[in-house]
Amino acid sequence: GHQSIEDWIPADSATRLRRFSGAANKSTGASHPADERRWFDFIVSVHRSGARLDADQLARWLYQVDGWDEATAHNLAARYEGALALLKFYDEN
Repeated sequence: GHQSIEDWIPADSATRLRRFSGAANKSTGASHPADERRWFDFIVSVHRSGARLDADQLARWLYQVDGWDEATAHNLAARYEGALALLKFYDEN
Protein backbone atom coordinates (compact mmCIF):
# COMPACT_ATOMS: atom_id res chain seq x y z
CA GLY A 1 0.00 0.00 0.00
CA HIS A 2 0.85 3.67 0.02
CA GLN A 3 2.59 5.09 3.07
CA SER A 4 3.27 8.70 3.88
CA ILE A 5 6.13 10.08 5.93
CA GLU A 6 3.68 10.43 8.84
CA ASP A 7 3.47 6.63 8.98
CA TRP A 8 7.11 6.65 10.14
CA ILE A 9 7.51 9.87 12.13
CA PRO A 10 5.20 12.22 14.07
CA ALA A 11 3.42 14.98 12.17
CA ASP A 12 5.61 17.64 13.81
CA SER A 13 8.79 15.95 12.58
CA ALA A 14 7.27 15.48 9.12
CA THR A 15 6.47 19.20 9.01
CA ARG A 16 10.07 20.00 9.89
CA LEU A 17 11.34 17.65 7.17
CA ARG A 18 9.04 19.25 4.61
CA ARG A 19 10.14 22.72 5.76
CA PHE A 20 13.77 21.75 5.24
CA SER A 21 13.16 20.04 1.93
CA GLY A 22 10.97 22.78 0.53
CA ALA A 23 13.45 25.55 1.33
CA ALA A 24 16.77 23.82 0.71
CA ASN A 25 18.76 24.04 -2.48
CA LYS A 26 18.34 20.50 -3.76
CA SER A 27 21.70 20.59 -5.52
CA THR A 28 23.69 21.37 -2.37
CA GLY A 29 21.76 19.53 0.34
CA ALA A 30 22.08 21.10 3.76
CA SER A 31 25.28 23.05 3.15
CA HIS A 32 23.81 26.55 3.49
CA PRO A 33 23.63 27.65 7.16
CA ALA A 34 19.86 28.23 7.06
CA ASP A 35 19.30 24.85 5.39
CA GLU A 36 21.59 23.17 7.92
CA ARG A 37 19.62 24.72 10.76
CA ARG A 38 16.32 23.40 9.36
CA TRP A 39 17.98 20.01 8.79
CA PHE A 40 19.21 19.86 12.39
CA ASP A 41 15.76 20.94 13.59
CA PHE A 42 14.27 17.94 11.78
CA ILE A 43 16.86 15.50 13.15
CA VAL A 44 16.47 16.69 16.74
CA SER A 45 12.70 16.44 16.41
CA VAL A 46 12.93 12.81 15.24
CA HIS A 47 15.40 12.01 18.01
CA ARG A 48 13.20 13.53 20.71
CA SER A 49 10.15 11.67 19.42
CA GLY A 50 11.86 8.29 19.55
CA ALA A 51 10.55 7.53 16.05
CA ARG A 52 12.21 4.80 14.04
CA LEU A 53 12.73 6.31 10.60
CA ASP A 54 15.73 4.54 9.13
CA ALA A 55 18.13 6.05 6.64
CA ASP A 56 16.82 3.98 3.72
CA GLN A 57 13.26 5.17 4.32
CA LEU A 58 14.44 8.77 4.51
CA ALA A 59 16.51 8.48 1.33
CA ARG A 60 13.59 6.89 -0.49
CA TRP A 61 11.22 9.65 0.62
CA LEU A 62 13.64 12.43 -0.33
CA TYR A 63 14.26 10.89 -3.76
CA GLN A 64 10.88 9.45 -4.75
CA VAL A 65 8.49 11.86 -3.08
CA ASP A 66 10.25 15.18 -2.73
CA GLY A 67 12.39 15.29 -5.86
CA TRP A 68 15.96 15.15 -4.54
CA ASP A 69 18.50 13.51 -6.80
CA GLU A 70 19.38 10.02 -5.65
CA ALA A 71 22.99 10.74 -4.64
CA THR A 72 22.08 13.76 -2.52
CA ALA A 73 19.18 11.89 -0.93
CA HIS A 74 21.52 9.07 0.12
CA ASN A 75 24.12 11.57 1.35
CA LEU A 76 21.54 13.31 3.52
CA ALA A 77 20.28 9.96 4.80
CA ALA A 78 23.83 8.98 5.80
CA ARG A 79 24.26 12.31 7.60
CA TYR A 80 20.89 11.75 9.33
CA GLU A 81 21.96 8.31 10.51
CA GLY A 82 25.26 9.63 11.86
CA ALA A 83 23.57 12.53 13.64
CA LEU A 84 21.06 10.22 15.32
CA ALA A 85 23.88 7.93 16.46
CA LEU A 86 25.71 10.90 17.96
CA LEU A 87 22.58 12.11 19.77
CA LYS A 88 21.95 8.61 21.14
CA PHE A 89 25.55 8.38 22.36
CA TYR A 90 25.21 11.80 23.98
CA ASP A 91 22.04 10.74 25.78
CA GLU A 92 23.70 7.58 27.09
CA ASN A 93 26.86 9.26 28.30
